[in-house]
Amino acid sequence: MKKEIKFEAQPPAKGGYVNLCGYCGEGVGVGQKFCPLCKTQKGREAILEANKQILKEGREKGYFLGKVMLPVA
Repeated sequence: MKKEIKFEAQPPAKGGYVNLCGYCGEGVGVGQKFCPLCKTQKGREAILEANKQILKEGREKGYFLGKVMLPVA
C-alpha cells in the first residue's frame, strides 16, 4: 500500500518582503539586516522611545503587568 505525499508550494512573500528587520521586526528585502529607520542610531533610539511610551500607556490601562524586555538602542 503506497502513501501518496502531496507537497504544497510555499506562498509568495507579501509585498516583496522576505526577511524581517533584526531590531524592530519590519519587513525588509533580500540581503538586508535592518530596515531603513533602524540602520541609524537615531532611528533605533526613536523606536525605543516610542516602545517605552506604549508600555507606559499600557501599564496605566492595566496591561503589560509582567516583565517586558525591550531591545537596546
